[in-house]
Amino acid sequence: MKDTLVCYKGGGYDGCHWEWNYFLWNEDGEFEVLYATGYKGIVDEETARNLEPGDRFSVHFTDLIDADEVVEFVDSTNASHVKMLTDIYSRKFRATLRERYTFIGTCQGEDCDLLLDVNDMHEGGWAGDGHGVTYSAHYLYCDQCSEEES
Repeated sequence: MKDTLVCYKGGGYDGCHWEWNYFLWNEDGEFEVLYATGYKGIVDEETARNLEPGDRFSVHFTDLIDADEVVEFVDSTNASHVKMLTDIYSRKFRATLRERYTFIGTCQGEDCDLLLDVNDMHEGGWAGDGHGVTYSAHYLYCDQCSEEES
């Protein structure tokens, strides 16, 4: 498998039943863990290869070469997680996702459907989860819409 980002329900520790975790197979087909937490976090390729879409881990596969799939992933994933992934990737591999893959998303400002690189977007729509556990962004905005939101 190559150029594939995988999102699944990992986590599993005190205070949290699960949380989204991520790994990918890069352009060379090498397995790379991006974010794995708790006892359900996947850190080995053998376990990763046995996952099926939608199984008990709610697995989602994204072809990083398919622009439509990438936009769908970015637009349907929590904004804080999208930004976290680009940050983790940049720190861990000393490269930006932009150098290997283009992560494009849709600005979620009112009446704005601008498509642009996630690295050029701003987080917004900050809210808690209602349980006092997390506080995260729910939207990604372009420069103009970000200014209008603040």
